[in-house]
Amino acid sequence: TGRMGYVDYQYEYDPLVSDEPKGTTWRAGAAWLPSVRTELELGVSKNFFDRTKYGLFSHRGRWLYVNTNYEEIVTNRRQLQLELSQAQTTDPLAEPPVTDGRFLTETEEVFVSKNARFGSGYKSDELSVDVFGYRDRRQFQNSTETESVAGGGATMELIFSRRASLGTSISQARVVSKSAIRTKTTIGSVSLRRTFGTGLNASIAVQRSAQESTDVLLTNFVAYFVSMRVLMEF
Repeated sequence: TGRMGYVDYQYEYDPLVSDEPKGTTWRAGAAWLPSVRTELELGVSKNFFDRTKYGLFSHRGRWLYVNTNYEEIVTNRRQLQLELSQAQTTDPLAEPPVTDGRFLTETEEVFVSKNARFGSGYKSDELSVDVFGYRDRRQFQNSTETESVAGGGATMELIFSRRASLGTSISQARVVSKSAIRTKTTIGSVSLRRTFGTGLNASIAVQRSAQESTDVLLTNFVAYFVSMRVLMEF
């Protein structure tokens, strides 16, 4: 499998930190499909600002399914910095050094992101259950900045009929950074969906979101949300 093309994005950018947002892009890989329900694919891709390695596996049975994928993205970031050259002196009583000049230096930072996803579930005419998990890791190679995100959750939907269903879900995500700041977010929700006649759908959902962080600016936060949605299709 593969593709090749050319992209030209029209948006404002800072030439001091990034290149012009246009250039060639390509993607190449191999896929194996032993049946209409199973797929395995591996490959690489590249465009004007990053390069990616990816892999995915998907299988869908009559009732059960499994999806997994992995991506490793490497991005080069260019930055121009203004530096001042100063006269050096070892005399502690001397006046502060006088600036002799200023010049621009160009540095390149390599940003690496590794993402893994997993999902599995069961679906029938009466019940739907989904379980998922993920892990992301982001790192600047030329510095000590790192951040990792791990999370997962589950959803369940009871299907009473073609017109009504009740769903519930819970998910949690943890963020850990090199600066020892840790954040945990937990979200739980319950929703009821109902179809009235042809083209009219309504739903009501109640959600609870809680966040804990070691950051002094955000220690504990809990919020409740109630939402209603009406959809008319013609």
